[in-house]
Amino acid sequence: MSLSVQRTEKFSELPTVGRPLQSKLFDELLDRDHDAWHVGRKGCAWSFYREIERGHSRLPHGAVVITSEPGKPQTFNFYSRRCSHSLIQSYGDEVAHAVQVLTDRERIIDIFTKCAASLSSQNWDQYLSFSGSQVTERTVKLRMGTPVYEKIVGTACSRFSRAAFRRGELRIPKAEAGLMVSQFDNEVPRAHCLISYPRTIEATFFSSRLREGLNDITEEMVSLIVRHNRTIEEQRLGWYRDY
Repeated sequence: MSLSVQRTEKFSELPTVGRPLQSKLFDELLDRDHDAWHVGRKGCAWSFYREIERGHSRLPHGAVVITSEPGKPQTFNFYSRRCSHSLIQSYGDEVAHAVQVLTDRERIIDIFTKCAASLSSQNWDQYLSFSGSQVTERTVKLRMGTPVYEKIVGTACSRFSRAAFRRGELRIPKAEAGLMVSQFDNEVPRAHCLISYPRTIEATFFSSRLREGLNDITEEMVSLIVRHNRTIEEQRLGWYRDY
């Protein structure tokens, strides 16, 4: 990945204390490609590692590492072959925001994976598209009215509805209320959610780690449809031979 932020020629010109906290650099580091981050967790301690490739980037070629652990200061460090440098003072509160975004994504992946493994198909709305026997789209969404939906999503839905009613306007969240995962043409699956458990989380991102749960949910339905289509095709060919 190349970060298309303003080019800075010298390492010494990295952001310093006193510069604005909002930066295009962090906006691009927190893009929707969650697979770009290598995530480590030990208890309540988190570490997030991401390589920075050559290109039009404020940082030289190297890597950034963010760490967060209760009772300890968060860290944000840059590493290259020539040196290492702490950026925590330069980016201030942005680091806490980055940790929140990345840990929220991890929670969503964990919730989806556990739900995919433990819930029956009656808990999911499934949307499948085919080209012949090949699946071109898999989309699953927690079904409204189920106990799991009410636990994970229900509070968020009612809260947004009440707020819109009080203001006399229709508020459309960035993410549709619920938990939905989609995949098109075998590309990286996308999570799209607005949930309230364990707290309100609104996010859209891509991660290959969603693939296993998505396949687990849709496998039975895909097999049924493939067998059904194959039977119809065999019957059609048999009809032509008899004719």
